[in-house]
Amino acid sequence: MIDLSKASKLLKHFCIRIEELYGRRYETYNVHGLLHLVDRVNDLGPLWTHSCFCLRTSMENSGISFMEHNIAFEFFEALTSKGRLSHKKEHACDNIFVIGAIIKHTLTVQHRQLVEKEIGEISDVYKFKRITIDGRIIHCKEYKPGMRRNNYTVQYHLPSGSQVGHGHILYFIKCYVKCPNPVFCSDECPCKVATYRAIINSLIRDPNTVLSSDNITGASVPHIVPVSASANEIVAIPLQMISKICVHVDCGTNGISFVATFPNMFEKD
Repeated sequence: MIDLSKASKLLKHFCIRIEELYGRRYETYNVHGLLHLVDRVNDLGPLWTHSCFCLRTSMENSGISFMEHNIAFEFFEALTSKGRLSHKKEHACDNIFVIGAIIKHTLTVQHRQLVEKEIGEISDVYKFKRITIDGRIIHCKEYKPGMRRNNYTVQYHLPSGSQVGHGHILYFIKCYVKCPNPVFCSDECPCKVATYRAIINSLIRDPNTVLSSDNITGASVPHIVPVSASANEIVAIPLQMISKICVHVDCGTNGISFVATFPNMFEKD
């Protein structure tokens, strides 16, 4: 209810300012329709569950009534499914999988020190470029499949657990610790257990850029964080500490950029 109240205020404020922002000729019926979105969510649930376009086209293509329970369920599954990946996958931990090739890698001195500080002296290291978390693909900055898409800016939990950080994933690694006792090494030895980490270039929150609350609606934007793009702090975190993919907006001015979390992780385009 708090989110709906906030959305209502912001939509009203936007509609009031249409003439100022774009000109009077853009004060159309479609703009007025924005004022009823909150009512529709109250009545029917999230907007993505009752898109008129999806319902119309699906009914026309199938020729089957949506009153039938099984068809409605299949429609819901089609909206919410993450899709299937045909790539080679390796289970890393929990609901996280490695996608694609895993190749031998030599860490820089700085990155090796970061990892060894957490898990101890390491031996073999392998690098990979993509993972899935809950079926959602996250790739590193090195991954360049020919598309200009940023799936490497993420929000992650700090070791304290009470705060979050943001950054660009440079690459992922799979590594093994050096055997503590080679003479009596067994299948249960710690050196046989792989450890997975994301090497991240942190983006530091910029204290000089303030996103103030709207004086008219009283609404704030806590999901948008101003960060310093000039920061060069590297961290190595467990994959399970990655919490969300973020939108990164680089304004190209004074090294300041912004990161924002997605308000809706169900719809896809």
